[in-house]
Amino acid sequence: MEGRKEKASRNIIVGLIGQIITMVLSFVSRTVFLYCFTKEYVGISSLFSGIFSFLTLADLGMEASMTVRLYKPLALSDWSLLKTLLRYYRRIYNIIATVIFVAGLALLPFLNLIVDIPSGIENVQLIYVLMLLNTCVTYLFIYRKIVFVADQKKYVTDIVQYCITIVQYAVLIPLLLVTHSYIIYLLVQCGFQLLYNAIIMILGKHKYTQIDAALEAPFDTELRKEIKGDMTAISLHRIGDVVSTHSWTILASSCISVVVVGMYSNYQLVIGYIKVFMDRVFYAISPSVGNMIVTEEKKTVYGFFNKMLFAAFALTVFCGNCLLCLLNPFIRIWLTESYLLPQTVVIVAIISFYLTSMRKPVLIFKEAYGFFKNDRYRPLLESGINIAISLGLCKGLGLGLEGILLGPVLSYLLSAFWIEPYILFKNGFRMELGLYFKRYAIYAVFATSVFSLTATICKWISPSIKGFLLSGVLCVLVACGSIIVVFGRTEEFKWFSDIALRVIKRFLKKRWRGESSND
Repeated sequence: MEGRKEKASRNIIVGLIGQIITMVLSFVSRTVFLYCFTKEYVGISSLFSGIFSFLTLADLGMEASMTVRLYKPLALSDWSLLKTLLRYYRRIYNIIATVIFVAGLALLPFLNLIVDIPSGIENVQLIYVLMLLNTCVTYLFIYRKIVFVADQKKYVTDIVQYCITIVQYAVLIPLLLVTHSYIIYLLVQCGFQLLYNAIIMILGKHKYTQIDAALEAPFDTELRKEIKGDMTAISLHRIGDVVSTHSWTILASSCISVVVVGMYSNYQLVIGYIKVFMDRVFYAISPSVGNMIVTEEKKTVYGFFNKMLFAAFALTVFCGNCLLCLLNPFIRIWLTESYLLPQTVVIVAIISFYLTSMRKPVLIFKEAYGFFKNDRYRPLLESGINIAISLGLCKGLGLGLEGILLGPVLSYLLSAFWIEPYILFKNGFRMELGLYFKRYAIYAVFATSVFSLTATICKWISPSIKGFLLSGVLCVLVACGSIIVVFGRTEEFKWFSDIALRVIKRFLKKRWRGESSND
């Protein structure tokens, strides 16, 4: 039977390989999209996506709460309870899809009052409805996916997703070039999403036949109450996440313009690629963390948390350093100077990227422990602070887009930044919170130093393709060299180094055996 390391490694490897393929195809598709449509279409696409992100608050954090609930019955092979939970899961998801669709249609007559719709875009209402359908179909027939995730076999659903994505882009890109039709683009997306859902449903039935064969266990009142309590708590968390991530589109379109929303969405696309890479690494180990919490001592779990925090730090410094110095030069090469935003926007975006990425280990362990209710009202406070600060900085102080983007950063620092680790350390590890903040402070000072040094050097490099490549080399050397020099002797660094060496040795041994057999 596979252990946690093997399952986590497989999830990470499949996720990273698939994400590279998806990133390349998505980048090509985005380039074709920008070639075929105006900045207004790019802006309206980002704007509607932001609106639908608010509508998806209706899902109440179902996936996170159900994943936690499935850990134990999967470990005990309690197929009857699994069947009960999955039927409940399916029923709730069908309700969610209906609620989102009805709420989305109810907003349709008031679109012009909510946001500034630019002229020159045809079929705006049809585009809105098709994007709404794309959002709703993600919830249909997909409840079986959660079993793969909880069973530490997310790589199965990832493989399906990446195969579907490759075919989808192979169809979409030629269609866009030939038709220049945004309507066809959305219809094709909707069709492939349904195809993915159907395949996951079939695979789930085939892989976990014991679930369908089992008798449905009684759904007792206490369990139902606990699940509803978790969902209610997570729904409040999702409010904070969605407001922090997507409110800028509505605020910027109202206070500045839809064109600026479209321009910044290109920056978000690039930063989003990096975030997804990191998510693939960290969330691939999330089920393993849940299993570890159930089976291991707190000291072991805390030690693993420190390793994950170091991994988040190292990846964030490396990626953030490159983004800070290369993002604007890349946009200039990719889309010309007409799509450039001030470097101050990039700086605020990197600060947000750093804080979000360093937050991941805390969130993963906090969710694995099931601490959903402890800070359930905190996201409401954070959302209010976020909107107030964003509007105040943009309108009151005239900081424009930078002010809107600073809202989520400052609201996070005033709330979740210290509340979430407090809950984890007090109720989970049962250790002093000062241990976390001491480590975090060291990492923050180091990151600031590396970013400042690299930015100062790259500032003097000419904005050309050769300059871009030279800046890239410098970013990598400074980030990696500094981490090795400063943290090379730490327990966390040595742990990851040992894993890397074992993987390399195993690969070389297999390669040597293969060559020997060929001889």
